[in-house]
Formats: sequence, C-alpha cells, structure tokens
Amino acid sequence: MRNLECYIVHAIANSRIGKTELISYFNPKFGFVKLEYTNIDNTKTVLELEKVE
Repeated sequence: MRNLECYIVHAIANSRIGKTELISYFNPKFGFVKLEYTNIDNTKTVLELEKVE
C-alpha cells in the first residue's frame, strides 16, 4: 500500500488492572488504516489496511 497522509491519534487508558495504549492512523478517504494496540500484559496487536480495490 502506498503512503497515505493520516491524522494520528494517541490514546492511553489507565485502570486498576493496568495500562493500555492505542495509536490509530486515520485517513479522511479510507477511514482508520492502522491501529496499534498495546495490551495490559504489554503484548501488541496491529491491524492494518493492506490494499484497496
């Protein structure tokens, strides 16, 4: 996928059981094109748009 101009939103949530984090990339034409989650146990989950047809 080509490079896209995106708004980047960085969010952090703190609770009594831990901290989570999300970095999201939003393109006005395609919507959210990438989501990078850091979970409470510090594992990572990444969802990313691969292509548009």
